Amino acid sequence: MQKRQTEDFLEGKLEFPGGKIEPYEKPAEAAVRELREETNVSVSPSEIDLFDVVTHHYEEKTVKLYVFLLTSKVELFQKGGWYGLNGNWQDELGQHIPPANYGILNKLLAEVASG
Repeated sequence: MQKRQTEDFLEGKLEFPGGKIEPYEKPAEAAVRELREETNVSVSPSEIDLFDVVTHHYEEKTVKLYVFLLTSKVELFQKGGWYGLNGNWQDELGQHIPPANYGILNKLLAEVASG
């Protein structure tokens, strides 16, 4: 996750790499482009799988999030390490994560726990 660098109602929140889908793009193509732009990690659409589609209604606007998972192993972090999440992530990080991502994180944790 990364810290949002925009001046809007989600400024400073932790979020997954992503952005708007351009009119000429499919969701997977946008995911690949945004991952490259925001993390400098290059993958092809064949290296990601659709995990979930989430629609969330904020007071300011409604967002539709296409969530993809990498199917290949890539070096995501050149510096630092992983931040471990557990079932109590909301206690520690909840205020720093947009509400639209709560369900995504819970589903990811359930998927990992089930093997």
